Amino acid sequence: MYVDSVSTVRTLFDAMLGNYSYYVTGYYEFSHSVLLCIHIVISNIFLLNYLIAILATVYDEMTAKGDFAYKSNKYKYIERY
Repeated sequence: MYVDSVSTVRTLFDAMLGNYSYYVTGYYEFSHSVLLCIHIVISNIFLLNYLIAILATVYDEMTAKGDFAYKSNKYKYIERY
């Protein structure tokens, strides 16, 4: 699994996607568990940060559009009477 950097990155990418179908025994078992836990925690932090950034961007865009829609509908309502 951790023979070279390519296989290490591949294993961590599989772990990020939730593919835990591999088993490590022997000398690398403890280091594998520690590295996997650290990787999953960091991946979750990055994904949560990405989600917050997306929600903040959408909220800002919709706030601007909502203000304009409110003012234009208010103008149309007032113009009727």
